[in-house]
Amino acid sequence: MLSNEKRAHDLAIVMLNTVMKAKISEKVNSNPSSTNIEVPFDYYAEYKNLYQVALEAFNHDFPLDK
Repeated sequence: MLSNEKRAHDLAIVMLNTVMKAKISEKVNSNPSSTNIEVPFDYYAEYKNLYQVALEAFNHDFPLDK
């Protein structure tokens, strides 16, 4: 059986791409006339945030798997 830590890690990795695309889309939509948009993205910081949120949720929903 998977641990909650492994579940949280897997979900965080999958969600990184979605979060990055959302940030790009938000930046493009807020400045549609620009042809050169930079979107800083710190993968590690985003991963840590996603992992922590997911781990808390998994620990809540699956307390025996801690």
